[in-house]
Amino acid sequence: MPRYIVQLVMEALNKHKKAVNGSKILIIGVAYKPNVGDPRESPALKIIPLLEELNGEVEFYDPYISEIKIENNKTKEVKYMKSCVLDEEKVRNADCVLIITDHDNIDYEMIFKNSKLIVDTRNALRKRGIKVDDRVTILGVSK
Repeated sequence: MPRYIVQLVMEALNKHKKAVNGSKILIIGVAYKPNVGDPRESPALKIIPLLEELNGEVEFYDPYISEIKIENNKTKEVKYMKSCVLDEEKVRNADCVLIITDHDNIDYEMIFKNSKLIVDTRNALRKRGIKVDDRVTILGVSK
């Protein structure tokens, strides 16, 4: 599944004439399930290294997790990433926002209003009554 999510990000960026290479990708939620502070077994731990292998500039925001350990798939090198601040500027500066874990205490309306592009793997926007447009790719929903 992580490779499929990366493929969705690639396709979404390609539709807007961008590549993952050099794109700023903001991941929302790295916990393994909503509203918990445990990243073990989270798909984010596999998705982030795949995006970085493609030279994506990846940051994450998670209100429950301040730092995660990421292992490079090829070199096995380990690094630690810290959660960024989530605000309108951070969202506007991202080429793609990737929603992996849909915590309840995230302002999805602000994310939707300020994003250039969103890949929503949890249908988080629609679940909260946000009427999505063509900037949004939802896992499992064809257009």
